[in-house]
Amino acid sequence: YIRLNPRWILDLGCGGGNFSQQLQKYYPKARIVSLDLALQMLQQVKKRQRWWRKWPLVCADMHQLPFATGTFDLIFSNQVLHWSSDIPAVLKELARIMNVNACLMFSTLGPDTFREIRETYAKIDSHAHINEFTDMHDLGDYMLKANLLDPVVDMEYLHVHYSSIE
Repeated sequence: YIRLNPRWILDLGCGGGNFSQQLQKYYPKARIVSLDLALQMLQQVKKRQRWWRKWPLVCADMHQLPFATGTFDLIFSNQVLHWSSDIPAVLKELARIMNVNACLMFSTLGPDTFREIRETYAKIDSHAHINEFTDMHDLGDYMLKANLLDPVVDMEYLHVHYSSIE
């Protein structure tokens, strides 16, 4: 659906680097930058790199990114934004480092995540045992306020059932 030939790609919150590797395979001519707040995660990414195919590893906070304005053509982020206490500020920062025709692709958790666990704890006490996550409509509004054009937001319910607690 998206025709993109990125020169610079940021894997925001890269974790162990699986998506960095996949992005490198899908866009072999692009320069991938793997960023994570946890140095230990970047050390795992380093183990996955080969001497003939290395990419920059950056330890930084997504609220204050150490990149020049307009650097990236594609920003990819899987299950990271919901860890921010200020998602609008992160989106504004991402908009800053994206060039004019760039694309931001991310996945995150929504307000129904862990609903069953939240309901169970509500029967016990009034304490917040589970994180609250931002609704996709609010994410769309935040993207518009960050001057990100044509946001497309979609949601999907995934149900996992286990046969036993083990």
